[in-house]
Amino acid sequence: LRLARLLRLGRILSRLQVRSGLKYAQSMAIHFGLHGIFLAHCAACVWYAIGAFGGGKWVSAKDPHNEWQAADAYVASIYWAITTMSTK
Repeated sequence: LRLARLLRLGRILSRLQVRSGLKYAQSMAIHFGLHGIFLAHCAACVWYAIGAFGGGKWVSAKDPHNEWQAADAYVASIYWAITTMSTK
């Protein structure tokens, strides 16, 4: 169900471009940025799943009491994803 909503993103962005009067270059920059954010989110979710359910267990390595909050783990995952995507 959510994937179907995601597939409508292109149509929504094209309607936004027409209604707002954005230039094509501005629209493509926004489109590229949103895709980058979505890709970073997906990579962060995969990285978290590897740490939480895989053999690495990096999620439990923060402190000896294993008191990771979900927000802490997501921030660490999204940081890893953005850093990995933006470095050589």
